[in-house]
Amino acid sequence: MEMNLVQASSTGVPTTTSLIIAEGTENQHGSVLKLVRNNLKDFEEFGPVGFEIRKGKPLPQGGFAKATEYAVLNREHAMLLMTYMRNTPVVRSFKKNLIKAFVVMERRLATPAFRLPQSLPEALRELANVHEQLEAVNAELRPKADYFDEFVADEDLIQFRTLANQLQVKEAELRQILIDHKWIYRIEGNRWSNKKNRIISVCQYRAYANKKHLFRLIPCHEAPRISGEVQQTLKLTPRGAEAVVKAVKKWAHEPKPGIEAA
Repeated sequence: MEMNLVQASSTGVPTTTSLIIAEGTENQHGSVLKLVRNNLKDFEEFGPVGFEIRKGKPLPQGGFAKATEYAVLNREHAMLLMTYMRNTPVVRSFKKNLIKAFVVMERRLATPAFRLPQSLPEALRELANVHEQLEAVNAELRPKADYFDEFVADEDLIQFRTLANQLQVKEAELRQILIDHKWIYRIEGNRWSNKKNRIISVCQYRAYANKKHLFRLIPCHEAPRISGEVQQTLKLTPRGAEAVVKAVKKWAHEPKPGIEAA
């Protein structure tokens, strides 16, 4: 897949296009091209941006559909463009695939001119070499992905309610599922309620140590303190949301913790 995301230009520079990025991030191409146009000065700090026209598809009644203008982007252009997009799980996943594709293409261009394999064993060896290159890129990018999740912007964090709606379950049910599977746990506390004019019991949620990288605690300084401490809300990182969705779908086909299958 990665090899289809990046091509070598006539001058030997790895490039991608706004069309490819729009498709990979599940955005309308017109919106993506507009981002480039509206921020063209920023993009040109990393080299000139090329604009080309793709001929429209043939129509059954004759003639062609409307032609499409698209931007040709180098690696820096592409990475800059994606920083202007909302950092959804789809965008994050595509960004990693695109970086891998650029790295692989750059390495291929740095080697002597490619020669088509002349036999099946030679083709298999070439395929194995490409696979090794992708594995090396994965190993190189893994720490960067962890760093990104650690410092992801607060506005990109996901609330339990939002993810519960996506999974079509109640928020309380989602929290209980994660508690049952030892991803998060509940802690009790007390705070003063002006509405009830008395101290009430409240609970907060925390992630177990081996799952902390999937969650983020956000302090709520304006909220009433709980047991004398600043109230903190547990939210999911984009990576955490992906992991929870996969896990919940898997657990749906397994016996509940503590219950043996019949």
